[in-house]
Amino acid sequence: MKKIIFVILMVSALWAQDNSGFSMLKLPGGVRMAGLNSTGTALGGDAGMIYSNPAGVLRGSGSSVMFNLQQGLLDATHSSVAAVFKKDKSAWFLDAEYLTIPGIEIRGDVPLDEPQGITSAFNLALGVGYARYVNNWQVAVRLKYLFEKYYLATAPGWAVDVGLQYRDVAPGTDWGVVVQNAGVMSALDKVATPLPLTLRSGFTYRLFEDMFADKLTLLPEIIWVKGEELSYAMGLLARPLEAVEVLAGVRTRQETLSWSLGAGIRYKEFTLRYAFSQPSNGLAGLNSFGLMFIF
Repeated sequence: MKKIIFVILMVSALWAQDNSGFSMLKLPGGVRMAGLNSTGTALGGDAGMIYSNPAGVLRGSGSSVMFNLQQGLLDATHSSVAAVFKKDKSAWFLDAEYLTIPGIEIRGDVPLDEPQGITSAFNLALGVGYARYVNNWQVAVRLKYLFEKYYLATAPGWAVDVGLQYRDVAPGTDWGVVVQNAGVMSALDKVATPLPLTLRSGFTYRLFEDMFADKLTLLPEIIWVKGEELSYAMGLLARPLEAVEVLAGVRTRQETLSWSLGAGIRYKEFTLRYAFSQPSNGLAGLNSFGLMFIF
């Protein structure tokens, strides 16, 4: 059991998460979300909205497929793939997300100069969901099968995300709210991993809409994770050219500040995105790469 606890602590330290397990569920699943520092609950768009607020997939220009790769310390890799199949007033979507951390040293009960071996940590989430318009509301539900492996122990589980959006709550302003990771895990060895139950709510405010015609959007957001202090975030989405987007975001929690920057460029049906996010704990930043295809 001490070996398993050691691995869990390694995963938490690496990704700057605390107070709950299954750290992958706290990471941004899409590159645009990473560039905006986890804001964007009220945005609309492509398959990347599954991880911000699945209700937003209804406002995409069509069906879409997304591939995302995030690289961290110690060769840890966080990847996701998602697809949205959009109709007039509804959409089906599915996704797969996984986190692998290789090369973790196994230490026994008695400290040793050399590790007893090498192991890895693995998180997996498989999701399926549905979104539709209900009068002026956009409503979405995403069901997730979860699986985790630390050392020799494995455990399955499940969770659900529920998202809402309402457009034009005020001139130039949309609102969104999402509850994520409501569910349970089976026992990992002897203790079940607590999921990071999350509540996020935010707005999109189109700055100088008459002048810039949706080219500059401010995204204030409040983020609550069970067991953690409330955090406040602000994202900025700019479109200086029709095929170019610029992303930025800051987030503050417990007097610490994290920031992120990103960009995307579109060519016909393809969009290529990159984001760099700097955690608030001083660890090396995370690089995210993504490719989107709209059909």
